[in-house]
Order: sequence, then C-alpha cells, then structure tokens
Amino acid sequence: MKKKLGVLIAMVGTVLTLAACGSTPQSQFLEQMEKVSNTKNNAGTLEMSIADLELAQGTTDDAANNAMMGMVMSSVKGMKLTADYQTDSKTPENFSLNMKINAMGTEIPMEMIGSIGDKPKMYMSTDVMSSVMELAQAFGGTNVPSIPGLDQLKGKYIDVMGLQQATAKTKTDADVKEMKNAQEFSKAYQKEVAAYIKGLDKTSFTKKDDVISHTFTKKELSDIVNLSQKTAKSDKKFASYVTDEDVDFDELLKELKDLSLTVKANTKTNGTKIRALVSLKEGTAGLKSITLDMVMSSKSEKATVKMPAKGDIISEDEMSELMTPEASVQLSDEEFKTILDSYKKVKDELSDDEKTELLDQAKIILTEAQYKELEAAIK
Repeated sequence: MKKKLGVLIAMVGTVLTLAACGSTPQSQFLEQMEKVSNTKNNAGTLEMSIADLELAQGTTDDAANNAMMGMVMSSVKGMKLTADYQTDSKTPENFSLNMKINAMGTEIPMEMIGSIGDKPKMYMSTDVMSSVMELAQAFGGTNVPSIPGLDQLKGKYIDVMGLQQATAKTKTDADVKEMKNAQEFSKAYQKEVAAYIKGLDKTSFTKKDDVISHTFTKKELSDIVNLSQKTAKSDKKFASYVTDEDVDFDELLKELKDLSLTVKANTKTNGTKIRALVSLKEGTAGLKSITLDMVMSSKSEKATVKMPAKGDIISEDEMSELMTPEASVQLSDEEFKTILDSYKKVKDELSDDEKTELLDQAKIILTEAQYKELEAAIK
C-alpha cells in the first residue's frame, strides 16, 4: 500500500509541476504547465487544504465514538498547509523552504535551509518544537511534561546531515547521487506526460477569460501513473523507480468510486489551482470521500539563501539535553528510603553497566541529594 500511495503522489506531483499561450486551450494548457515547471523559476508557493471529508455510514455504532469522530473530522477539515521556497539566484544549489501547518487551532512552522551541491547541507529550524509541544499539551494536558530548555531552542537549527555521524560520508554521497537522479527522472517523466496530454481530446480543455481548465479522469490518471513505470524502465539509472510486481494501481482504482483531478491554469498570473476528489465505493467502511484543494505558483526573482551562522547550529547532544523533560515525579523521603533499601539488597548482583543504566534512569525522578545517596549506596 505504501508503494501504491507513493506512485499516486508521484503522479499527482508530475501533473502539478507540468500544470499555461498557443492556438487551442489544449496547447495553451501545456505551455502554462511548462511555465510552472520551468527550472528558471527559483521561487514559488503552495497552499493545500482539505475542502471536504466524509466518513462512510456505519463506520462505528458507538455514540461516544461517533461524537469524538465528528470532532476530529471538524478539526481535520480545517487543516491547511502553506509553503514557499526559494533557491539562490547565484548559487541555485542553495535553497530555503518554509512551511506552516494550521491544525486544531495551532500553527506549526517548519523551516529548512540547505544545499544540494557536491557537499550537501541540511539544517532544520528547532522552532517547530515549541508548536509541537503546545499541540501535545492541548491534547495531553497535565500528562505532558514541561521542557525547561524549550526557550533556548528558539532561533536555532539542527544539523540534519550531522545526525548521520559515522555513516555520513557514504550516506551523503548516495544522497547527492539520488537527488541528481531524481531530477533526471522527473524531466523524463514530464516529457512522457506532456506527450500524453497532447493526445487527449481537445474538447476536454476549456478556456474562460485567462483560465484554462481540464479535469483528469480516473482512466487518464491511471495512464499517467503507468507512464511513470514506462519511464522507470527506459533507463537503468531509473531502476529504483520501478515498483514491485504486486503493486497494481489499476487494482487500487477498482476500489474507488471516483478519482479526478481538476487543474485550472491562469495564463495571466501563472498561478494554478487544483482540486483532487477521491471517493470510495458504497459499502466501504471508514473514509467515504475526501476533497483536496491546492493553489501553486512559481516565479523568477533575485534571492540570496544563507546558511545558518555557526553559533545558531546546535548538536544532537545539545538538543537532547535541552529537550529533556522536567521531572514530573518527586519521591518523598519515605518512598526514597524504600527504593534505596531494595537497591542495596541487589547491588552485588548488578554489573557495572547495569548500575550505570539504573542511575541514568533514576536521575530524572530524584533530587540531587537523593541521586548522590543512591550512587554512593550501590557503587
């Protein structure tokens, strides 16, 4: 199922990036798509939201669960993702990506800065942690421990590549090769899709004012997905994009009542609006239908992308230390004495490693004085 969804995402991504000025709406549609996917455009925006979500009747017979499901559905319908990206005008390998997820009354920001050059770099802003904790506390209440070092993470970045540690060199080289290979595969795939669109019924493309529209049917989307496999098998270097034999997108489509993707390309603003509709057949438990709305645009602009300053980059150890929860449990003197006595009885049976591990685990719930007493007792 994961590979099926991966193929579907790849297909939708290609239709979007190909998303329009020629003699017919069809040719204008293609030309506008090429503008959106133009590699000379070094900046762009994306907005995605769940316009509608419906559960199948009889998903649950429990009234309480139905009420809870209704609350969740209401929150999910309001979810929205916005993103903007830039690549450096002079050094296109350098990029920045800013995303915001609005969910359940909380805005979660995500920022990444990096380079996909011969020496790739990737830094992720730690500001996201504050929002994640706010969301967790909204659901978990007092069960979620506070993080004393959270404020110190603001404005900092974690070195994602640095997390690879010992395997960094080998993994980094592989990542660079895969990034370049993905770009080549995308170009080849887009060429196949463009040729396919040219062969579609011209009357299915319409134009009103500056907006050209086309709705991709379930059959057309199936054909586009199959083109991804044709592309993957066209060159040995694309072998990793060939799906397993048991992955059959056509079989997946049989489970759907409807699947469509409506693309509206504006020739004046270079903006593109997309509505994706997925509905399952009657009698299917769980999700009945979902409608996604997307708005995207690209442009060329002067932009400078700078890597984070050395003082703003923190290590994995520093982040782990700052993210250690505040002790939420404190033992009374009587409770501590009981635990201390039990440890004294078994200390001779513990190895040095076991003693160290025991102390590490106990540190979070003991006061400094209690910890020192326990340490002295079991050594």
